[in-house]
Amino acid sequence: MSKSNDSEAYDQASRWLTRRSHSERELREKLRLAEHPAALIEATIVRLHSFGYLDDAKLAADVAAKRTAQGYGPLRLRADLERRGIDAATIDATLREEPDDQQTIARRLLLARFPRGIDAPRDRARAARFLINRGFDEETLLAIIGEGC
Repeated sequence: MSKSNDSEAYDQASRWLTRRSHSERELREKLRLAEHPAALIEATIVRLHSFGYLDDAKLAADVAAKRTAQGYGPLRLRADLERRGIDAATIDATLREEPDDQQTIARRLLLARFPRGIDAPRDRARAARFLINRGFDEETLLAIIGEGC
């Protein structure tokens, strides 16, 4: 069953965008799975862009700000944005614009997680795994773990 109504595809995409922001790739895939023709999908995407409802750069900035506030590092941010279908150039630009110092964020997370410090080798290993899982790079990890938080 193929849907061919321009208004139907646009209305459906608009409803999805009111629930949460989507990347262009996510929206294309949802419209494809809803069995809209390729030409109609393209027209809907162009229309959404023209009204400013679909903006991968804004989505990337919003996701990065939210995830940074939640204490996630740049590797995790990159993975989250890639999973949402954001292109590499937009991801790179977004990560360059992130104002927070990664070492400060990592240090704050470790102080909350390990209030007594990370002096013991076992605690240092746990702290390293914690930061890796949070998406911090090796440079940040070594700087923070090396100073004992």
